Amino acid sequence: MSINQGNFLAMLKLVADRDTIVAKKINVPRIARYTHHTIENELIGIMAEHIQKDIAREISEAGCFAIMVDETKDCSKREQLSFVTRYVHGGAIKEEFIGFEKAEGLNADSLTLKIREKLCNSAIDIQKCVGHCYDGTSVMKGSAAGVQPKICAFVPQAIYTHHRQRSSAAVVRPMQSE
Repeated sequence: MSINQGNFLAMLKLVADRDTIVAKKINVPRIARYTHHTIENELIGIMAEHIQKDIAREISEAGCFAIMVDETKDCSKREQLSFVTRYVHGGAIKEEFIGFEKAEGLNADSLTLKIREKLCNSAIDIQKCVGHCYDGTSVMKGSAAGVQPKICAFVPQAIYTHHRQRSSAAVVRPMQSE
C-alpha cells in the first residue's frame, strides 16, 4: 500500500492537525470520512470561499489594489481568464490569485464585463482599483475600444500597465565592452 494518499488527503490531514472539528470528521470509520470526490470538491470550494473572503477583507483594509488579468487556454483548449490582485497589507506586498473564469467571449465588452463581475462576485470594490494590467493584445490594450479604456472609463484613477510576458526562449546576453 502506498503512503502517498494524494494532495487533497494530505492537505486535509494538515488542516486536521490544527482544527479539532476537521480532525473529528476524518478520524472516523472508513464509511464516514467525508473523502468521496464530491465531498472533496465541496470542501475545496468552501476553503476557496474563505480564502476569497480573506483577500477581499485585506483589500478593503488596504484601501486600494491593482489587478492583472490574462487570457489562457485550459487543458481542453477553452479560453479562460486568470485574475491576480496586488495590494499592500500589514506592511507587506501581497499578490493573490483570485481565480479562473471561463471567457464567454473574447471581445472587449465581454472581457470588461467578466472583470467587473469577477471583482463584484469576489466582494472586491472595483472603485478601489488603482492599477490594471493586461497583455499586449489589441482587445486588451486597444486605445479606443479595448478593455483598458473601458475599465479606465469606469474607474478613471486606475492606471493601465502593459504586462509583457517573457519568452522562455529569449536569451539575454551581456553587452560587450569595447
